[in-house]
Amino acid sequence: MAGEAVLSLGNLSTQYALAIGICWLTRTTLKYFLDDKINSAEILFPGVGCFLVVVSFASGVHASNATDNEAKLKTLANHKIEEIGFIFQMPRSSFKAYLSDWYGRGWASLAGLLCGFGNGLQFIGGQAAGYAAADVVQAFPLVSTFWGIILFGEYERSSGRTYMLLSSMLLMFIVAVGILKASSGQRKQFVKFK
Repeated sequence: MAGEAVLSLGNLSTQYALAIGICWLTRTTLKYFLDDKINSAEILFPGVGCFLVVVSFASGVHASNATDNEAKLKTLANHKIEEIGFIFQMPRSSFKAYLSDWYGRGWASLAGLLCGFGNGLQFIGGQAAGYAAADVVQAFPLVSTFWGIILFGEYERSSGRTYMLLSSMLLMFIVAVGILKASSGQRKQFVKFK
């Protein structure tokens, strides 16, 4: 339960890579000790170390991409002046308008259901192989990065440095997930006495 509280704090601060790393490290360590050390520590904690390397790469990707975006904005500044005028002419929003606008809510509801299903699978995996290793199903940085690249063109026309850091981050994340998976243990079977 304490690990899940730390997870909640981590979810609130997901835009800060260092906060994610600290929360994830704390949560995984707490789960390891609270779950009767079911996972192999010799494998689990190097996997956590790999994840901290991922966090470092993510910080580098963020900084490099921010620099790239500044350069892109300077070249597009003249073309955006007309669009800024349009933004100031938009009508004010209200709670009533929010409730009446259902555009995209079906996709949002489906995403919520899939997230809940994934969390349920994480708890089932935790019962079977230990909760520290069950974090394997939480591949949200990997999934969200691919969504950002494929659907939203997030790193389009970025520098070679950004692409190198991004590739390193994704590769190290896959390695960290593989190591976490390898650390999974078997839960002891309890014999019921009659």
